[in-house]
Amino acid sequence: LPHCLSSCGRTEELSALLVDFRWIQACVLTTSCGDIVKDFAHIIPVVPLGRNGRGTMYRDVRLLSEALALSSDGLNADPAHLCTQLVGRLLPYATPSGENRLLLKSILQQAIEDTCPVLVPTNPFFRVPGGPLLASMEGHRGAVSCITSSLTSPTHPGGVASIALFSSSWDNSLKSWDLGTMGVAKTFDGHSDRVLCVASSADGSHVVSGSKDRSVRLWEACTGHCLAAMQGHTAEVNAVVMTTDGNKAASGSADSTIMVWNVDRQSSTFGQLVFTMKPLKSSFLSMTL
Repeated sequence: LPHCLSSCGRTEELSALLVDFRWIQACVLTTSCGDIVKDFAHIIPVVPLGRNGRGTMYRDVRLLSEALALSSDGLNADPAHLCTQLVGRLLPYATPSGENRLLLKSILQQAIEDTCPVLVPTNPFFRVPGGPLLASMEGHRGAVSCITSSLTSPTHPGGVASIALFSSSWDNSLKSWDLGTMGVAKTFDGHSDRVLCVASSADGSHVVSGSKDRSVRLWEACTGHCLAAMQGHTAEVNAVVMTTDGNKAASGSADSTIMVWNVDRQSSTFGQLVFTMKPLKSSFLSMTL
């Protein structure tokens, strides 16, 4: 229908259709969010821009389209969350000072009055994108290849957990970062070639890295000391991951293998290969648990 209305030049009817909550809801339930986003592509070029080239209606249609695009994965998995997604993403824009956002207010009201909403937020729960740059952290002498973070345990009873941030680089090193000072906390030296990937344990106490030098290394996060250098791959290591209990690490390489390592420091086989898998004929670029 949107394609037909667009082809016939019936832009007013097309505009009314695309901002009708019931129509969007029906499309989400019967097709996919991606199809609706494609329909918006037909109307955005013909929406009136207003006197300053950025009219309110134009901005509202763009915002609605972008909200649906950002929500598409979740809505394709569970269409019942349409109301929650739209309200959460659009509410911050509904009442900006000095602007009459009738279109946004209308569709938000329709969403809130939905007969069977899963959850109706009263406040926006997604941060509005944009704003100033928070920080720029410098310290590596080469390209940064990977970044990971974890929530560290409190250091004393009643303490507060903190975020541990780690990076790997083509300068052959890893670094941990102090998010208070936005500076380098520790430098991890030991690899003889580019460090291509890094992963941390769930509690942030240990870090595992993979390198172009074909090795996998385990590090103690608080000291930067290398606890184990694990050899076995015959090509660069592109991906590493640690299990949630911190006792195993897995590495994926350009040699088409996945190797699982024992990184339990209390084990008699600490630092040794547990088993090897070769499920593919091509190199591994990423892994996750």
